[in-house]
Amino acid sequence: MTIEELWALFPIVLTEHKPYWAEWYGEEVAFLKSIFPAAEYYCDLKVQTVDL
Repeated sequence: MTIEELWALFPIVLTEHKPYWAEWYGEEVAFLKSIFPAAEYYCDLKVQTVDL
């Protein structure tokens, strides 16, 4: 598969930060912890954020 075909299938779109992403992250963490016992460790790692 060529790089052009890959870009067509999996484009990368950069956008401004959205405040509701923090809520989405919390929902994903709760879901992963509920189905993967080992996720407890990985989801509790601190995520660094950058204030713009």
